[in-house]
Amino acid sequence: MAGAFEEETNLYNRIVLGSLLPEGAWEPLPHWLQGWLRNYIGGTLVYFISSFLWCFYIYYLKRNRYIPKDAIPTNKAMLLQIAVAMKAMPFYVVLPAISEYMVEQGWTKCFASIDDVGWPTYFRNLALYLTIVEFGIYWMHRELHDIKPLYKYLHATHHIYNKQNTLSPFAGSGSRNIFLGGNQANFRKTPICFQIFREHFYNFLKFKMVGARVPPCLLLDPPLMTEHLS
Repeated sequence: MAGAFEEETNLYNRIVLGSLLPEGAWEPLPHWLQGWLRNYIGGTLVYFISSFLWCFYIYYLKRNRYIPKDAIPTNKAMLLQIAVAMKAMPFYVVLPAISEYMVEQGWTKCFASIDDVGWPTYFRNLALYLTIVEFGIYWMHRELHDIKPLYKYLHATHHIYNKQNTLSPFAGSGSRNIFLGGNQANFRKTPICFQIFREHFYNFLKFKMVGARVPPCLLLDPPLMTEHLS
């Protein structure tokens, strides 16, 4: 089973790294480092593409429809948010790399194929996973506010951009603590859920890439963006 997981991640490494980098730049790297590099490149691409598309649609195509002109963040504010995100991104993708390694070593209850458990179990465990993750994110976020040292040293940066004229999709990842590279969003990538029940490995890879890297602002209605980070 563990070999099937490594075979799958090797495929994703070839798709992402093989398409963007010369073979000599990534093939000699250890497997776990290839996974980290794939997550770093993929996460950066998702971050920029999703944020730029959102900005183009809301700030340009639908200008003044959702957000008043004077509430659009300045280029300087967005560049500062991008700078923080780029500092955080190398650390942000460490946990996904560790989690993948744990799955590949057979230390979790992930399964490689739906045929291993059947569709009913697949959908049941998917619902359980989403429930546990969202519940965990909610309480993690609450504790980051209630426990003052955690708020001061880990979470305060998340709330720098909490006004409508400074908030942009780039702040969704750009405002996170540099050394954690994200806090509650990293809960989506932790393997703890896979120690509780069996989950599909592809779902694990998908949710840790998309769910944790698409800026949170993109998942909300534009008028509600300020409420998300307030």
